[in-house]
Amino acid sequence: MQITFPHFPHHSRRQFTIPALLAITLSFLIIINGWIAPARVGAQAHTPEPQKIENPGAVSPQFRPGIYVFFDWDNMSPSSAPITGGHMSYNWKNIETAPGQYNWNSPDKWLAKEASYNKSAIIGFLSYNARCCGGDEVPQFLYNQHPDMRVVCDDSWSIPKYWSDAYLSELGKFIDEAGRRYDGDPRIAFVEIDVGIYGETRPGDNFHHDCLAAAGLTSDKWINTVERIIDIHRQAFSQTPLVLQYAPVFESMKERRILTDYAASHGVGIKHNGLQPDTDASNINNPNYSLYGAGQYDPMYKWWQDVIIGWESYEAQYMTGLTNTMWGVYNGLDKHADYFVLSKDLVDKPDRAAILRFALDHLGKTIENSPSAWVAMRETEYSWYPQFGNYDFFMEQNDDVPGGHTVPMWDVSSYPEGRYTRRTDSATGNSRMYFDIEDGYLHDTHERVRLNITYYDQGTDGFAVYYDAWDNANKLAGSVQKHNSGQWKTASWDLTDARFGNREPGGGAHAGSDFFIDAGNDGDETIHLVQVQRLDLPTPPEPTATPVFHPHPTPTWTPEPSAIRHTVTYRQGVNGYSGASDAYIDHWSATSNYGHAATLRARSSKSQRALLKFDRISLPAGVTLDKAILQVYVQNRSNDANFYVRSFDMKTAWDANSATWNQASNGVSWNGTKLDDDDYVIPYTDFKFVTGVNRWVELDVTNLARRWLANPDSNRGVLLDVYSSADLAIDFSSSDYGNAGLRPRLLLEYLDANYVPPTVTPTPNRTATPTAPSPPVSRDLTAYRGSPSIDGDLSDWQLDGGIFLDAASATTIHGEAPTGPSDNSAAIWARWDDNYLYLAARVSDDIRIVDSVDIWKDDGVEFALDGENDNNSFSESGGDHQFTVRRDGLLNDRAILTDKAVAAVKDRSDGFDVEIAIPRASLGGAVLQEGTVIGFNIGLNDDDSGGGRDSQLIWVGSDTYSGAQDFANLRLQ
Repeated sequence: MQITFPHFPHHSRRQFTIPALLAITLSFLIIINGWIAPARVGAQAHTPEPQKIENPGAVSPQFRPGIYVFFDWDNMSPSSAPITGGHMSYNWKNIETAPGQYNWNSPDKWLAKEASYNKSAIIGFLSYNARCCGGDEVPQFLYNQHPDMRVVCDDSWSIPKYWSDAYLSELGKFIDEAGRRYDGDPRIAFVEIDVGIYGETRPGDNFHHDCLAAAGLTSDKWINTVERIIDIHRQAFSQTPLVLQYAPVFESMKERRILTDYAASHGVGIKHNGLQPDTDASNINNPNYSLYGAGQYDPMYKWWQDVIIGWESYEAQYMTGLTNTMWGVYNGLDKHADYFVLSKDLVDKPDRAAILRFALDHLGKTIENSPSAWVAMRETEYSWYPQFGNYDFFMEQNDDVPGGHTVPMWDVSSYPEGRYTRRTDSATGNSRMYFDIEDGYLHDTHERVRLNITYYDQGTDGFAVYYDAWDNANKLAGSVQKHNSGQWKTASWDLTDARFGNREPGGGAHAGSDFFIDAGNDGDETIHLVQVQRLDLPTPPEPTATPVFHPHPTPTWTPEPSAIRHTVTYRQGVNGYSGASDAYIDHWSATSNYGHAATLRARSSKSQRALLKFDRISLPAGVTLDKAILQVYVQNRSNDANFYVRSFDMKTAWDANSATWNQASNGVSWNGTKLDDDDYVIPYTDFKFVTGVNRWVELDVTNLARRWLANPDSNRGVLLDVYSSADLAIDFSSSDYGNAGLRPRLLLEYLDANYVPPTVTPTPNRTATPTAPSPPVSRDLTAYRGSPSIDGDLSDWQLDGGIFLDAASATTIHGEAPTGPSDNSAAIWARWDDNYLYLAARVSDDIRIVDSVDIWKDDGVEFALDGENDNNSFSESGGDHQFTVRRDGLLNDRAILTDKAVAAVKDRSDGFDVEIAIPRASLGGAVLQEGTVIGFNIGLNDDDSGGGRDSQLIWVGSDTYSGAQDFANLRLQ
């Protein structure tokens, strides 16, 4: 069977308002097709939309077409690359931290930084990030309230149950709060709608398709769910443009057609997250086929004149290298896109700058204001409904003109221009290439134009170019003599008398042409790009500075008093506790017990599994557990794959001293032939996505600990599980590990028995965090005698005689200055006894992030010591250090994991507390006695946006790694 693939001509972007366009579009669909999207057969009827609570401070957002940096954590400067703005997605669970409590600090600061560069922003809010990249992002407390909100698959993997009423209701509340805060924010160009995986129109990885189907998800139900999620966002964002990320599907490509029609008919833009040079299933143009109009590009062909069109792509995928970037850009512009979201490692490469500037010139441009019309000569190499023909922009090359049939070619030379191309075919009498500019762009014009033709300089023949001029319908623009250099060159002619009245020969659907290339009879011409630039088009104005925007307030919790929360800490061998036990079991050593191994090994294939238990735990009488956190330290991994650590409640009792692959305890088997699903409770209590080693992982086990406290006999511990798409083994420090500071730890947090938590109340404005009083700047710190416990709890410290470090008292600020003490500051104290020097810091930090391999790039405290106080940071005695304690408890000495000290960290609602104990042996020649003076400095690292350190405060001098000659004094008293 032969299928024809007609090339769809582009048309000018009509200048209607969105309401007018929707009225025209919907009227046409209703009259001609009898189709109204909300009334589709099988779809659930939509509930009436509640009245939107308008943001009184909102203004019309600025429309900024262009190139946006994907996940722009570092707020890339426009001076470093051809970019317009930045893109960021925020996980639901990181914003809604408790019922009714929303932490908008991270997006607020990121938007402010983007605006400081006069960049526009794209934001979105995600609920699911797939197996590779973070997984389920719905707040855990919502699953506790609504167990039906998620699906748990056979591999104990959790996916939101998008179609459940509970999920849609809770999502609606969250997105409505986002709208209250950001709708109408002029810094935001678009808001990406959160639908499924990565926010796209697919509910999960293909790996979990059958699981979702078994849970009741069908194609019709998915369509209805996506439409309801679109409506949720439309309700919340009535003033800021919305975009649906549409390309993937659940069951059928028909979903793509139905969902984009629904979105676009309601004024919602469409964005494809896979811009690449070419692909199959992109232009399904056979009206007799059931998937007609459901190709990847078909929605763009249909709706580009009416709604925002966007693309996303990456250096690591789709647009790797200059060649793929060039042809990907041509492909995206061919669909008349308004914006690209591109990875940082793509936009920051110098070899891409020219093609990205070309993209910036044409993104969002209409037939009235485009600086040029062009044709990139190519033909597809795909066969199943690809896009045939050239990529073009308000101009077409016409193969139907007699004598103008061209031959497609691929991989002509090693240059990007030759990856796809076309040539004349003089041997068959086709020595010309004809071009027709769309009449809406240039027709019977009196403008000056520049004609550019990029050709392959192969051979020593030449070609000529003729155009339709006012005084001559076939006038010579100029000729080119080739020199066989094997390079791609561009010839240009400025034309002052071009008419472009279609008076050159035509053919097919084109009555005439506007100019042509004539190869003559001396050889064929291979052409890459043909472009007509308008030289008299007014220069577009520079973007104006983004106005200051004050977000509409959202409900927040009343701050909790700092002295109300207390912690009981359990760690094997610390403070007399000996109730922790653990072991791992091994498929390859089925009868071996590893109850006293220094590490716990778990493998993603489940052939090695780790077990951990804390017995004999308790709380003071009359108090109630508020939170329980299990901390485990990741030491090693067998390869570089990323992974999840998950905790499961054990159903089967086991004994650390006798558990093996075959048995749970001495003479007692597991429920099956090995530890399996029947031996633990599904789903997991918590999970964490991990991208490296030498770091702590915190798992929420609050519900389990409440049961253990109420009924100690029910405590069967937890299974530590590693989950990854790769076969990966992870080693955790065990309760028998030599460095007690790296052993597993259970933290039980409780509030004072008489404390009554405040209720959630809306506030008219954000309450400013009280500024800590800054004492007179001193460059000495006094250490008083005392022996505190190193557990992160400062209740056993007498908090006097310390110093206060903030922007005002710092001698050096690296990076951005903090916005105030609540952004980055700390009070620091010191104590000593005969064996240890103790340091503590109470850090104020409103946004706390740990996401980097390099410890100094995340929130943390650097304690610099010159043990002998000899102004030398590298004395041979080994008494000099730069101890860095990260917010998650990781301890390094000059960026290397160390056992020369022990540290602990405890989170607070407005920051975190740090303790570190340094043994006398680590201080070189220093003696711990009254009168000793040790060189000392403090560095305070702050990461507010992820990906790298935003600022660092240095107490004295400019460095904590070295520079001991500038250190202050730590005086033992």
